[in-house]
Amino acid sequence: TATLVVQSAALDHVVIAPTSSTIAANGSQSYTLTAFDRFDNLLGDVTNDPSTTFVAGAGASCSANTCTSTAAGAHSITGTFSGASATATLNVTAGGADHLVFTAEPDDEPAGTAQSVTVRVVDVFGNVVTTDNTTQVQLAITGGTGASGAALTCDQTNDTVTVVNGAATMSCSIDLAGAGYTLDAIDTSSGLTTGTSTSF
Repeated sequence: TATLVVQSAALDHVVIAPTSSTIAANGSQSYTLTAFDRFDNLLGDVTNDPSTTFVAGAGASCSANTCTSTAAGAHSITGTFSGASATATLNVTAGGADHLVFTAEPDDEPAGTAQSVTVRVVDVFGNVVTTDNTTQVQLAITGGTGASGAALTCDQTNDTVTVVNGAATMSCSIDLAGAGYTLDAIDTSSGLTTGTSTSF
């Protein structure tokens, strides 16, 4: 009887794990990197090898094998060992609702002209909270030379609308000409921080 000892071949590829994961903004995900030969024989876990690197794409960052991002969306994470690389996808979702922002604002138009205004619910990092379908947003005039006597009229009852997928859109007009108007977007349901438009 003889014993045949089969040795692994040279490094051929690496596998990163997990290949896809989801975290909330500013959360973190740890990765492992495993090396194989061309026959898929295991060469070992190389996660902590001094020559192993984990590099994040734009909008994310890694410290050793732990990666993070504050930007919602999909980010690439690439692990490399001795010239062999594998890439994973780090999906980042918005954190908890924090404040309101204007993403479509009024412009300089004649008094009484209706304009579309969009307000979004965002987390502390500015990511839109697309899961929010309950926050109620009310618009109000807060500044401008004509503000004290001007009336804001929107196409929603009480100038208020409930967000859908984190966004509220209204068509509004101001009845008096003036300069330097600003609008406040006020959360009347849960007290998120008010958003203020640029002046117009």
